[in-house]
Amino acid sequence: MRWGMVCIMLVLAAPGYAAEGKIKLLAVSDENVGLEGSVASLSLETRPGSGRVFLETFPLSKTDTQISMRFAKQVACNQLPINCDEYDFIYTLRANSVVIGGPSAGAAATVLTYAVLVDLPIADDIAITGSINSGGLIGGVGGIQQKIVAAGENNIKTVIIPSGKRIINEKNQSVDLVEFGAQRNVKVIEVKRIDEALGIITGRTIAPRKVEVSIDPGYASLMRNVSMDLCDRAQRLKSQYQLMLSDHELNLSFVELESQARRSEEQSAQAFVKGDFYSAASFCFRAGINYHMLAQSIRGASGTEVDLAAWRLREQVKLFGDRLRGTNITTLTDVQTSIIVDERLSEAQDTIDGLLKQESNLTKALALAQATERVESAVAWSRFFGQPGVHYEVDPVALQRSCEDKIREAEERYQYVQIYIQRSLGGIKQEIERAGDDLFASRYELCLSKAAKAKAEADVLISLLGTDPAAIIELVDNKLAVAKVAIADSQAKGIFPILGYSYYQFAGSLKETDPQSAILFAEYALEFSNLDLYFQRAASQSITGASIASFQSNGLEYLPWILGGIIVGMAVAGSRRV
Repeated sequence: MRWGMVCIMLVLAAPGYAAEGKIKLLAVSDENVGLEGSVASLSLETRPGSGRVFLETFPLSKTDTQISMRFAKQVACNQLPINCDEYDFIYTLRANSVVIGGPSAGAAATVLTYAVLVDLPIADDIAITGSINSGGLIGGVGGIQQKIVAAGENNIKTVIIPSGKRIINEKNQSVDLVEFGAQRNVKVIEVKRIDEALGIITGRTIAPRKVEVSIDPGYASLMRNVSMDLCDRAQRLKSQYQLMLSDHELNLSFVELESQARRSEEQSAQAFVKGDFYSAASFCFRAGINYHMLAQSIRGASGTEVDLAAWRLREQVKLFGDRLRGTNITTLTDVQTSIIVDERLSEAQDTIDGLLKQESNLTKALALAQATERVESAVAWSRFFGQPGVHYEVDPVALQRSCEDKIREAEERYQYVQIYIQRSLGGIKQEIERAGDDLFASRYELCLSKAAKAKAEADVLISLLGTDPAAIIELVDNKLAVAKVAIADSQAKGIFPILGYSYYQFAGSLKETDPQSAILFAEYALEFSNLDLYFQRAASQSITGASIASFQSNGLEYLPWILGGIIVGMAVAGSRRV
């Protein structure tokens, strides 16, 4: 979250500003007798530079600790109206442990970075342990009990720990760490966010911002039309399936698919009544694909038919993409719409490429349906092109640099997650590689989008490290709160982040039934609510602050001519995103 400390921030007016500070953090080492806590010292010196991060450790640390310093710098700088590219950050970590490992230095490093940048005092009898996650949320770490013991032995009066970590199980017994600390004259405090920790460590009250997000009526109207388009299509596909079913018997292996389609219809109806039109559209999209699959399980197209339809669709996707790249992009609404439409066309293209390599006729037909529905989704979203909004000028050099930075952030997080999660993360890696392809082709907006998506997916995995499964709903709420602030910030600039807000709504609708997916969409909402940072407002326009650019339906859209003559196929599964 961004906190109201403008008066303090004025100390950084001069680019030559340099400062330093020190904070105590808690760590553990794996000794012969088990885990043993220790107190470490982390210092930071900022110097005029170019945004580089250096880490000197005594003794040597693990790679994840080094990456944590970069995360800390990024999170702190994202909260402040400061150009951190004008400074170099030199961190020095000194500890008695042979090895300082794990992400537990992240929260301390973020507090230290923030405090140094805005010249806040840091108490020397307070220590903190916890990882740092996107949006300034503090994540769980291990060895907290041993760290509290070390704090008591080193005259530390207060220990800050991540929220939800007060009760631990030790040798089949529950231990209340607040009581455990009190027995050692250590006050243990749980916190969720960096602003809470800053208030305790610096003695300066930093109240979290309370914001409200208002739905732009123009967006609501257009999104309602998009959802109606896709829901009407789902109903037509359902009718086709039911007509075919009257003369055939459904294979038992597809019974669950029919149940899923019906559930999606119910969820869509509930979302529509609430005015959550993005969620309604997404659920209808899913229902439509499922009904396509059901129809195809009965119909049984030949491989030749499916291949011919796939080649036709492939050509139409190419024509649609060519027309998209020729569209005049002048507003952030256009930029976001271009990202949305291009992403769906790319997914359709990838699906087509995959199905042409398949041998099973049914598998081919199911994949063709998914590709077809993705293009239908792109057609529906193209309603947003040409709507009124704040005009922005694209600086190719700045946008290229932003793309490169976002790829670097995504790559760092990918490497970080790999340290802890021993399973395939090919999806994230592939998205980073695709962002690199767009960078090479000078498609900087798309590069930025793909890199942001990959970063968000890695950030979700990082956030889940050390999180109790029972606390996932709370984590979703925390992510949504951070995303809400980002959306409100965009609205205050006269921009309605259609991508960020759509993902925000969808995350809320999934929270109770699918909290893991809800976390992902909340992370998407956070990433895609700040696109204005990478564009420059056109000089002829004034900053209106509280005004919100209004959308009006003007009928400008890509018509469904693209899908004419294409055989209706089926897909194995549909993406949750409409």
